[in-house]
Amino acid sequence: MKQIESLFLGIIAATGALIAEVFLMIIILAVFGAGKKINLDDFLNITSVKNSISPYLFFFLFAFLEESVKYFFIAHKIEKFSLGRMLIINSLILGLGFSIIEISLIAGSVNKNLISQNYFRQNIAEIFMLHIMTAGLMGYVVVLLNPRKIGTFFAAIIPALFFHLSYNILSQYRNFLINPFIIALFAVLFLINFANLLRINKKLAS
Repeated sequence: MKQIESLFLGIIAATGALIAEVFLMIIILAVFGAGKKINLDDFLNITSVKNSISPYLFFFLFAFLEESVKYFFIAHKIEKFSLGRMLIINSLILGLGFSIIEISLIAGSVNKNLISQNYFRQNIAEIFMLHIMTAGLMGYVVVLLNPRKIGTFFAAIIPALFFHLSYNILSQYRNFLINPFIIALFAVLFLINFANLLRINKKLAS
């Protein structure tokens, strides 16, 4: 089934993104580590990398990398065996596969005390939703536009990056005032994806 293939493509995409992120972390620590001796724990500890550069630049770089990898698999793999609404659905499933790997890595970091259990409990469902729904956004753009054109990449990546980056920043300052904004962010993401699923075939027919 193509849905199972889409799930595994998401897992492969997440693995590829992880490898790219490791190389990015090596570069950041090497360039901005201020002479600090680098060891394996630094590469496993996101905080070490985040503290080496502006946290906003950190969030942007990693969100851009992850969304770019998802776009590549949607535009060059999912698009080959999916049409119309099914392309969006398979993109959502790819996002699920991607999120499974990220959640597994976060769970491993909790076991190594690199990330708090409280952070894991608060963010697990949101991380699933984030990757699933940003993949859905990009799938919708790929349905409508030529995925071989660079303009399609930017049309897909900009809204996905906006939601991904907004969530990453809001979740860092989570409190009773910020929580409604996080809920609103996911509500908007859900409504956009739901509307896209309803209207895509009509848009293609027009």
